[in-house]
Amino acid sequence: MHDTVDSYRPLQSGIGASLKETVYYHEQEAGNSLTGIVHCFWTLKTLKPLGEDFVYTVMPDACIDFVFDVTGMTRPIVMTPTVSIETLHLGKEFHYVGIRFKPGVLTSTIDVESLIGNHNDLRDLLAQKTPLQSAVLTAAQTEQEHYATLEKFALELIDTRIIERNSFIENVLRGMQYGLTVDEVAAKVGYTARQLRRKVSKQTGYSPVQLRRILRFQAVLSSGDYELRFADQSHLIKEFKAVTGLSYANFANKFIDVRKVQS
Repeated sequence: MHDTVDSYRPLQSGIGASLKETVYYHEQEAGNSLTGIVHCFWTLKTLKPLGEDFVYTVMPDACIDFVFDVTGMTRPIVMTPTVSIETLHLGKEFHYVGIRFKPGVLTSTIDVESLIGNHNDLRDLLAQKTPLQSAVLTAAQTEQEHYATLEKFALELIDTRIIERNSFIENVLRGMQYGLTVDEVAAKVGYTARQLRRKVSKQTGYSPVQLRRILRFQAVLSSGDYELRFADQSHLIKEFKAVTGLSYANFANKFIDVRKVQS
């Protein structure tokens, strides 16, 4: 039986503090039937036309997003960042909704490793194995209608065995959150380090070392404590800059309201 506690809750809001009045981002938790599979449903949209193109910063979280354009101007895509932040130029006016899936929930019917760092056409990925909801999303009038449609779509993906809960990856993530090394995580789940690398890469698209780096970054982001989980100052600077391309001081200054945007 799966543990119903969902311990990995990454943050994902790359809206600078200066734009919080003009760009709206919201996440809604999935229902109990999607625990351990869907991290959240989300909305990203402009509240009014912007004076210049908006650049959205995607935080590495090891999740995979199915993204739908409510305006119907672009096709649905599947995307996920690598182990560093990624910037997206979204224009002056936009309205997107999406499903953020937990790491490792796409089944062997999908080549997960090929998705990392790429933007793929969702219809090609699914090969019409389950109907898409683009037309319904475009017709929906409210945010809650969008989320209801996305939830129905996620349940269809479970029925067609495209996604399923992955207790092995959950245990790997939990061990890393407790601060275990890769070797210690491997021993905990009953694998050699080599076996762990192979299985984790196949199921998430990331190596265990990459996952651990992402989780450390997310721990810092969610706590707001930029000294957290780093052995010393030089280690902090090196790790944080590898993920963000910025010093942690500059990053904190730019995204100071990153948690408030989600609350």
